Amino acid sequence: MDMNQLPDNLVNIRKMNGLSQEAFAERIGVSRQAISNWERKQSVPDADMLKIIAKEFDVSIDTLITGCVAPNSSISEKGSQPFKYSKYVIISMVLILAIHIFSWYQGKVSIESVIISPGVITMISVIIHLTFRHVVRYNSYSILGGFSDEKDNIPQVRKQLNAIDLLNSLFGLAFSVIFFITYGSGAENRTIGSLIFLGAYILTLVIIVVCVNIKIKSR
Repeated sequence: MDMNQLPDNLVNIRKMNGLSQEAFAERIGVSRQAISNWERKQSVPDADMLKIIAKEFDVSIDTLITGCVAPNSSISEKGSQPFKYSKYVIISMVLILAIHIFSWYQGKVSIESVIISPGVITMISVIIHLTFRHVVRYNSYSILGGFSDEKDNIPQVRKQLNAIDLLNSLFGLAFSVIFFITYGSGAENRTIGSLIFLGAYILTLVIIVVCVNIKIKSR
């Protein structure tokens, strides 16, 4: 099979996604030297690695090998899509939190209830989202507890982070909406109820993390 286009396509894909050779290598779980060798036509990735690259950057294997991936062509970064979606979900959570605060201002709900439940849930969701985006964008996987460069597969870790971020933001939004429906009309001081909501959310978050790690294995 003719692979003359492969080195140029790999260079274009890397540059289109703003990645250095080292960052590109981490994304697909190989060494920087392997990337350098591929781009300089000193070696070629095997069939399994071609599948990983094609899936990670949403391009067909045929295009990768024999086609032309131009710098101005549209290649979506599949791994980043859930981050994109969760961003909008979190924006919705912030807006709902603003409604909760307005309800407190009108005397419909206590400030303690707003802070304990939707306030903390929104804060946790925002922190998770920003942290995971930072980890993926700057390849700072070392800050993740239990991560090992030698044992963990980077693309799989990215999928784990994406899934946790999206599911957490969706459930966080659901809890915020339920809180609004339950306490948004005439409730004055429901601190205990807010604590129950917060506890249920944290339990849900733990379950999400466990299930994602079981479903998407990085080792």
